[in-house]
Formats: sequence, C-alpha cells, structure tokens
Amino acid sequence: ASFALGRAQELLSVIESARQSGDLSASVPVLVDGMIRQINPIYRKLAQFKVARDAFTEVTGEGERRILAHGAQTSPKIIVTTSGMLTGGPAIEYAQQLLPDARNRIILTGFQDEGAPSRALRDLSNIGVGPRPVELTDESGEVIRFTAARAAEEVHLSSHADEPGLIEYAGRLKPNIIALVHGEPSAQEHLASRLRHLHKRAEVHCRPSELPIP
Repeated sequence: ASFALGRAQELLSVIESARQSGDLSASVPVLVDGMIRQINPIYRKLAQFKVARDAFTEVTGEGERRILAHGAQTSPKIIVTTSGMLTGGPAIEYAQQLLPDARNRIILTGFQDEGAPSRALRDLSNIGVGPRPVELTDESGEVIRFTAARAAEEVHLSSHADEPGLIEYAGRLKPNIIALVHGEPSAQEHLASRLRHLHKRAEVHCRPSELPIP
C-alpha cells in the first residue's frame, strides 16, 4: 500500500534495483494500480524517475483487478497500489480478495496516521494468531469487512527529515514562530521541548487551530 506521489516512485525504483542486483527474481511480475498510474508520467517528465515502463504492468480496471487477484493465488506477484493508509482506492479491494490467504500480505510503506484504517490491520499482530475479522471505514464513511490471516507489516520509509534534520533546519531559518502540524502528539511535544530549549526566542505551537502571523 503506497502513497501515489513520491513514495510509489521510490518503491518502484527500489524494486527495480533489487531485480538488477539479483535480490528479487525477474520472473516475479510487478503491477501498479490506482492513482500511481496518473502520477508516474508526471515524474518521468519533471523528475529523476528512470524505471523503464516495461519494468511493471499497469492495472487498468476492476475486471483486470479481479483477474489479477485470482491469479495471485497460484503465482507470486508484487502489487504497488493506493491508498497508502487504506482510506480507499484499490488497496482495499486487494485486501478483501487476498488477505484471507496467509500467503498474501499488505506492506504499509509510509507513516500511518492515528485513526487511519490501516492501523486496524497492522495491529492484528497484537491479538493472537489465525484468521481474524477486520473492519475498516473508508474516506466516504463506508464500513468494509473482510478476514485477514496475517497482520499488515509496516516498513519505515519516510519522506520527511528526522528530528535532528528539523532542528538543524529551524536553526538556519531562525524563525520567530514555529508551528508543528504533523505527527503524533507525543512526538510533537518532544520536538517542541527541544526547539524551545535551542531557540529560546521562538514561539513554538503544537497543533494550533489558529496561528496569528505578525
């Protein structure tokens, strides 16, 4: 499960590197679905995205998606698809069709917001073994139910600077006001504490609903 902008292109590049190094068999097909198909051409035009078009196959519709999911029961495949937090998109359809079989698994490839549907699937590892019912609510409010034989696995890829990087960046900017609007509340409070200590002249706000700009 991937974000369409940036993360998917990174994943496809990593997969292609693994193929070239021999860490991944070239016989395992790689398929791309969801909004990623619309973003890839933009990356090819404006950024350094050099994965060959024939390195993966695009899935173009629901019928093809069902055929693909059926075929995955007999031969291994890698599917890179949106949405990255299972809030909608083809990832949910694949989850419904593939996850009852323990041979299949969803890999979460980015930060999962608190309350994101993906967390319910990731946290199955904390409640024992065996097929378990999963209930997700997508971005339209629809409740989706299916059975998962294995929990989702989360890998720690990030598009953001880490704490030292953010502190160094703030040091170069020397801002009067710093607003922390992303991340877990506990992580925000920890970062705010360090920023206040290092940049005593700056006002540091966590999750402000309003922010006066002088």
